[in-house]
Amino acid sequence: MERIRCYEQVHRLHVERRLLSSNLRHNPWSELPSCAEEDNSGKETSPCSSTQAAHDRTEGSTMQAAPMRGPVAVAVAAPKPEPRVGVVAFVINKGRKVLLGKQSAVVGKGTYAFSGTKQDAPMPVAVRKQEPQVGVVTFVIKGRKVLLGKRRGVVGNGTFALPGGHLEFGESFEECAAREVKEETGLDIEKVEFVTVTNNVLLHEAKPCHYVTVFMRSVPADSARPPETLEPEKCDGWDWYDWEHLPEPLFGPLGVMVKEGFSPF
Repeated sequence: MERIRCYEQVHRLHVERRLLSSNLRHNPWSELPSCAEEDNSGKETSPCSSTQAAHDRTEGSTMQAAPMRGPVAVAVAAPKPEPRVGVVAFVINKGRKVLLGKQSAVVGKGTYAFSGTKQDAPMPVAVRKQEPQVGVVTFVIKGRKVLLGKRRGVVGNGTFALPGGHLEFGESFEECAAREVKEETGLDIEKVEFVTVTNNVLLHEAKPCHYVTVFMRSVPADSARPPETLEPEKCDGWDWYDWEHLPEPLFGPLGVMVKEGFSPF
């Protein structure tokens, strides 16, 4: 009898495995006799206790897996959108008239707008399909000096550049400037204002890229506080440099502005 009961229990385990592998909804245990019996003391015992324990563990797994009978919808956070670069043109006719068109796209549908499109990087073909990115950099000014750091990385490695970074979705230029300066140097800035914007296609870098660079101007909130190198993987260090004696080489966009005679003062 003991062998029969143990065989019955092993048979149950085989049925259970088939149930798990085929995702059956039917519960076979309701139709099979119990392996357990009661002794004279009224306590429930089983001659195949080790097999019963294994069955209990398997049955527990069945009860947990039972709800997983169909496709499960998993909520996945949508990727955070990035700022896009658009170029629009004021086409002015004689007098005081400008050219406008009625939008038919999803954004601004039904409104009137200037002629324009998103800005694409030019040749070569290898980088043509890359989306231009928006960068915000800041002239942090103290007296006649500006804050510069020596870049580390694929783009502009070894050149001196202003603190700055990518414009995040929903940010203003001022918010981005303050955030980037704080993250990179630990400095708080004030009197943040817009200076100019440049279009920079960097095809000769190790990683070709296209940036629309927004230049801002500011002053440190605490002029006595020294800058810190908070992102050493991106910068070798920050220091104040006299505008008339800037270090070399300068990062591309800044170097072009300096050669053209620009001054942030």
